[in-house]
Amino acid sequence: MLMLVSQKYFDNEEDLKAMMERVSSRLVEANRALLRSDDYSIDVAASSKQLAELVVAEALEIHNIQSLSLSEKTLGQDSIAQQINKCLDRLDQGTQEHHRTVTQAIARNVHQLLEHSLTSQLSYAPNALFNAGGKAGTSSRQPCTPNTRENLLDRLEAWALDPVVGMEDPSAGPMSVFWLSGMAGTDKSTIAYTLCERLRACGRFGASFFCSRNEEQTRSRKFIIPTIVGQLVSAYKPLVDILRDVPLRLLDPVPNEHISELLVNPWSAAWQPKRQAPLVIVIDALDEIVDNQGVDFIKQLISSLSRTQLCGLKFFLTSRPHPDIKKSCDQLRARFRLEEIQPSEVKEDIRRFLCEQLPDLKTELDPVVEESAGIFIYAATVVRHLRPPGVPLTAGEQKARLKRLRTVGFGNEIAADDVGKILKGL
Repeated sequence: MLMLVSQKYFDNEEDLKAMMERVSSRLVEANRALLRSDDYSIDVAASSKQLAELVVAEALEIHNIQSLSLSEKTLGQDSIAQQINKCLDRLDQGTQEHHRTVTQAIARNVHQLLEHSLTSQLSYAPNALFNAGGKAGTSSRQPCTPNTRENLLDRLEAWALDPVVGMEDPSAGPMSVFWLSGMAGTDKSTIAYTLCERLRACGRFGASFFCSRNEEQTRSRKFIIPTIVGQLVSAYKPLVDILRDVPLRLLDPVPNEHISELLVNPWSAAWQPKRQAPLVIVIDALDEIVDNQGVDFIKQLISSLSRTQLCGLKFFLTSRPHPDIKKSCDQLRARFRLEEIQPSEVKEDIRRFLCEQLPDLKTELDPVVEESAGIFIYAATVVRHLRPPGVPLTAGEQKARLKRLRTVGFGNEIAADDVGKILKGL
């Protein structure tokens, strides 16, 4: 019995020495990690600090055990053995967790480098992104006023989230493409912007491209798919690995090859349904693409999706009812004309918008609602006249301007630059 107790004591002493050596080694590792932590992300820095704190705590515990008297070590040998094993387990677990964090950070950095390398080979239009409003050279974009367009937005979100959409036979007309049409000034871009926000909130936003005649990049077809692909590589990581083998520099100058070679084929090869729910691509105002190329883009997209079942991607398109666009989109089963909304509903939405923007004039806005005749951009222009950017007006001054509008007539009183903004949007 005495021999057994003695052997356990010496075993514990050896374990303590080995343990201190491991702790010393881990302290060196933790110190190196802390010195390098500034080169990594915040999570790696936090993990390095946590590992260092763990090693110091375990070192203190081992030191306390070593400081015990001979009799304490002899009597508590079983407990000491358990403490040593627990220390080892905590150190191993902490080290493994730190290594996982570092590995994940390295993987993210590699992926970001690959993303940058790929997108640098593509014609990318940053101002075409839905939330680019407010940046230099872009028009301001904004979402719908709260509690407006709710029925339509709910319908669009239901289509976007429906797991069956996109899985049906594409030859009958792809349900994975939704076309929203409406005359100029009927709020299409604002609806598209709001849908992007909703999709992002529920993890279904893939990419956006808001066309505009105001800039070279946003009115040219050759930027549409490359810009969308540049966003998709962030939204769906496996796409990067497939695109590495695609000759991007050769394909980028050839818009007619973009849909099939840059999007459909790579996406089909990369898509893993168990990894990601379907994503939605939002393309707004395709009629603003110059040289009728928006029409050609829609034709090619619908034709491609009618031949191939593209799982994991849906497309929300908006445009004015251009005859050629309408002809192509009439075959779509998912489409909606803004003119189909009941006039009373549109009028109420415009009233909510005006009340939100002009809270001091709530009881005096009926004439503006009537004059707008369902055209949101008209109501927005009246708001700009009563609340000119950079020129704060008191409630009294706003009321005086509104009174002049009623007396002289909305069309006569609104400044020429505001009329120009309306015409520019038409």
